[in-house]
Amino acid sequence: MRLVARWAVLYFIVTVTSAFLHQCGHGVGALVDGVHISTGTSSAGDPGKKPSDPDYRARLPMTGHLSSAALLGPFTNWMLAIFSAVLLALWKKPDLIGMLLSACAISNAGVRIFPISRFLITMLHGTPFIDDE
Repeated sequence: MRLVARWAVLYFIVTVTSAFLHQCGHGVGALVDGVHISTGTSSAGDPGKKPSDPDYRARLPMTGHLSSAALLGPFTNWMLAIFSAVLLALWKKPDLIGMLLSACAISNAGVRIFPISRFLITMLHGTPFIDDE
C-alpha cells in the first residue's frame, strides 16, 4: 500500500509540474511571437486578467495558423515524455528515481492524449473541436 501511495503522490506532483511547464512553454512561444502574456498552471492569457474574464485570451486569438505560442506548450510535454522514457529505459532500477521517471513519462504522454482524443471524437460527429493545443 505504501508503494501505491508513493506512486500516487509522485504522479500528482509530476502532473502539476508538467502542467505548469506546459503553460511556460506557451509563454516562451508567445515571447518568440512578440506577444506578452501571463501563464499559470492551467491556462495562458492576458496579463492582469482572470480566466473567467471574457477577453482573457484577446492577445492569443485562435487564427487557425501554427504559432510558437501554440506549439511550445505541447512540445514541452512531448520532450518531457520522450526524455523521461529514454532515461527510464536506461535506468532499469526499481527505485524512487525509476518511479519518478515512469510517472513523468506516463503523465506527459497522457496529457497530450486528451486534446487529441477530444478533437478526433468530435471530428467523427462532423463538428471538430479545435483549441489552442
